[in-house]
Amino acid sequence: MRALERVDFPISVKSQGTVEAATAIRLIPEVDGMVTAISPSLKRGGVFRKGELLVAIDSRDFELAVTRASAQVASAQLRLATAEAEAKVAAQDWREIGTEKEASALLLRQPQLAEAKSTLAAAKADWEKANLDLERTQITAPFDGRVLFRDGFGVRQTSAAAEA
Repeated sequence: MRALERVDFPISVKSQGTVEAATAIRLIPEVDGMVTAISPSLKRGGVFRKGELLVAIDSRDFELAVTRASAQVASAQLRLATAEAEAKVAAQDWREIGTEKEASALLLRQPQLAEAKSTLAAAKADWEKANLDLERTQITAPFDGRVLFRDGFGVRQTSAAAEA
């Protein structure tokens, strides 16, 4: 009687199906402007890496918007400091008069102070929006992937993980 032996041999399995990407995105810029650079990776079959610059939009208008917004913040800060000083002086003047009556909010410059605070908050919000728009002029790859196809500016990508 012969002992069994372990033998390796290839087994062929035939099947068919469709492989789909785990993730698909369409590149759509969040800001308007002239495209100044497109990655050479953005072609059918092109491979890109996470963080790679895919599309750049002319940022000059957005840089100017950040500068204007910074100036508005500085101006609003000055107006707030002035309103606070004027409110302090108004309260001090009222105390020095020595009357028993309560000073009105308008006399104590409270509405002007509230307006200066809200103007500063709005200026800061405009500054944050200008910076966000400036960041959006650079479209980077959110993950490693491969371009499935390119249709005009819109580019569809798939995750490289789906190819494994």
